[in-house]
Order: sequence, then C-alpha cells, then structure tokens
Amino acid sequence: AKALATAAKLDRRSATGVEILQKLLKEKTFYASTSRGFEPLPRFKSELFFQLWQKIDIITTQENKNIGERVKGNGISLRFTFPVPRSPRKRL
Repeated sequence: AKALATAAKLDRRSATGVEILQKLLKEKTFYASTSRGFEPLPRFKSELFFQLWQKIDIITTQENKNIGERVKGNGISLRFTFPVPRSPRKRL
C-alpha cells in the first residue's frame, strides 16, 4: 500500500497506473485509460494474470531494475529503486 501511495504521487501517468492496478486487484478486470475514462478490456485474461502473479518471484522494470520481490507467503513487496521526488522547498 505504501509503494502504491508513493507511486501515485510521482506523476499523472503513475497515478493512472496505480488506479488501473487497484481496479484489477479489486474487480478482477483490466482497464485501459482512454479519453473517455477507464474502459474494460474484455480480452484480458485476468485468471491467467493471477496464476502468473502467484508464481513470480521478482518484478523488474523495462530498464532491468528490480522493484519487487516475493516475501514470506504469497505477497510481493514493492520497493522503489528510482529517486522519489522531494516536496518543493518553500521560499522565505
């Protein structure tokens, strides 16, 4: 939950990705972000996705950075390997 909250604050695209992932986990339906809002993708096989999700040990980005590892049990623990933007400094 902390990783998703952090990702949602990075930028608009990341926030959209977090929302799509949350909808997938809750509704078992994958959505596309369109100009008309979120639209379900009926051809996405959520059963297959969740079968694979249970078997993966590491989540890797396209830049080959590990951002998640399986921990005890079935959960995946996400950790960020990229800098998280700092809050803007207030000028005095």
